[in-house]
Amino acid sequence: MEQLNIVREAGKKLLKNTPMESAAFRTYEWMLDRYVAGSPWPSGYYNVEIENTTSPPFIIWLEGKGPTDRAQIRGQYEPEVIKKLVTYVDPSMEFWEVGGGWGYHSLALAPVVDNVVAFEAEKQRAVQIRESAHRNQYENVEVVQGTVGTEISLDEFSCPDVVLLDVEGWEVEVLQRSPELLRSGPLWIVEIHEPGLQGVERGIDPEEVYNIFEQHGYEVGELSRRKPGNFHIVAKTPHS
Repeated sequence: MEQLNIVREAGKKLLKNTPMESAAFRTYEWMLDRYVAGSPWPSGYYNVEIENTTSPPFIIWLEGKGPTDRAQIRGQYEPEVIKKLVTYVDPSMEFWEVGGGWGYHSLALAPVVDNVVAFEAEKQRAVQIRESAHRNQYENVEVVQGTVGTEISLDEFSCPDVVLLDVEGWEVEVLQRSPELLRSGPLWIVEIHEPGLQGVERGIDPEEVYNIFEQHGYEVGELSRRKPGNFHIVAKTPHS
């Protein structure tokens, strides 16, 4: 994977000066990704090695489309979040990914924690997280399928040590409906998409999230910023 990234970066320097070269570079990237997948089709299982972390490589099913999947294929998705998560956890801990997607963070953390629970609303994605965990021989990954905050209450489960929350603009509602979990004091990482952000159907006011955490005795700070209006925060109690 490291050698492929070197080839990719070399191509980027050579092929992005003009619109025609940019189009050629996209084709070049597509061919590299197909090589990594071992398939001419973008959807499938990928072997992912996350850069600059102690998390071991893992197998994950991805659609292979769009910037998020392409970043995950290369092990370059949300690098600061992954780095921080790896430093926050230890082998005795339980990690939750609320808004599991295809399970990128759950699969990355599974080898370095005691237990993982991935909550995912979409049935197909939940099925694929289970299958990816099986292919990695991760027996410590539990997948809960359903919409958190309406169909599922986080307060129904035993408190974890670390929670990653990314539910596409419904973070405030999930937090408001999880008072017992908030009182239990796990460490939280929450992705924020502010209103008006391009490509985001539902944004949230970060002050609403800050206020909920502060009312429960958390200290809140910014963890990483992907672009204006899109960033992650970390919320910790003195005991997190």
